[in-house]
Amino acid sequence: MKTIQILFGCSALIVPVGAQDGCCGDQAPPRAVIRDAATHDSIVEAGRGRAVNPIGQLATANIPEEVKSSKPFKPESLIARSEVLKRGNTATLVPKRAVLHLPADLRGVMGLPENPQLVNWPDFLMQNRAWIRTVEVTRAQAEGQAPLSEAMLESFKDCRQVVVATYQTGPISVLPYVAPEEPAETANVEEP
Repeated sequence: MKTIQILFGCSALIVPVGAQDGCCGDQAPPRAVIRDAATHDSIVEAGRGRAVNPIGQLATANIPEEVKSSKPFKPESLIARSEVLKRGNTATLVPKRAVLHLPADLRGVMGLPENPQLVNWPDFLMQNRAWIRTVEVTRAQAEGQAPLSEAMLESFKDCRQVVVATYQTGPISVLPYVAPEEPAETANVEEP
């Protein structure tokens, strides 16, 4: 019997004193509150009251009458912005100003045929290499910031082929060269 009392007494000493709720003036830890999981609808409802519409806060625009009555921009068609090279029934589109030289005896190769079969530029060039010559230009020359070389322009005079300007093997418009204006000199004023 003494053995049972000793074991019971030792087990009472092993249990820590702080484990008992409200013992020695300690507060019991708050219990966790378990709520239902938030659903999409409950989140939307909670956010509706706080949502601000920034478009609704904008003032109305005052549009002048001349702008209201103007016609909307209507872009040109691709064919209106291009030149058409044809041979038989096949045709291809190149940008306007891409044809640098057109001999008089080849004027019939320009224009749209009756029932055209449009092909891309590389295929058309491969089929018609005999009467088309390509000249590689720089980007500055295409933009009109640098002139075409005199030797190149001289070579067009005796050429019996259609000359097409290309940039990285694709046809490109070449704007006319405009020499940059000299900036006006300003007076140099020395500070006292």
